[in-house]
Amino acid sequence: MIRRPPRSTPLYSSAASDVYKRQVHGIGFSEVPEGCTLDKAIELTKVPESANIPGMREMTKEDVPQVRALLSEYLKKFTLHPIYTEEGIAHLLLPRKDIVYTYVIADAEGRVTDFVSYHIVPYSVLKQEAECLSAYLFYYAPSKTSLVDLINAGLYRMMKGGVQIVALSDCMDNAQIIKELNFAWVGNCQQIYMYNYSFKYIPPSEMAVIFI
Repeated sequence: MIRRPPRSTPLYSSAASDVYKRQVHGIGFSEVPEGCTLDKAIELTKVPESANIPGMREMTKEDVPQVRALLSEYLKKFTLHPIYTEEGIAHLLLPRKDIVYTYVIADAEGRVTDFVSYHIVPYSVLKQEAECLSAYLFYYAPSKTSLVDLINAGLYRMMKGGVQIVALSDCMDNAQIIKELNFAWVGNCQQIYMYNYSFKYIPPSEMAVIFI
């Protein structure tokens, strides 16, 4: 049997809430860089404070058509991307407690100009009998707001809500924000395969299919 190589290999990075950083390192979710003390690692990965973005709120059912239009337009620039119906957007992105949280930014006329979403993944560390609530950056579409400000505002809201770790892969435009928002490399790598073997290798920056 011939094993085909993966079509893309996104790498994961994470940011931990300042309140939980020692616990996160203690359970082994995030590594302390070689030659760096724990205190120094915590300082280097301090989560930036969030600027207030006027008009930011949770997504509602009425926002589905506008969110779909925003996401569809944004994803066009990536080599591999999904095409969602309004039903698909509602299923994936409408906020559900402890599952998915989506925030939109609306202007004074009520038009949705940007959105960001996070998917919740709880962890249990069996040997240490510890619990860890994490969120993974899901789909987003910046338009009037910079990508860094958009992700940071969502990051701040998630951590204020009790999320201890926010993680993301370096697909889409995520690599642009990892350094500015002090995300640290986790060491995990996704291996993405396609049924269409004629696909050539796709760099993560050209990949817009998000797997949680």
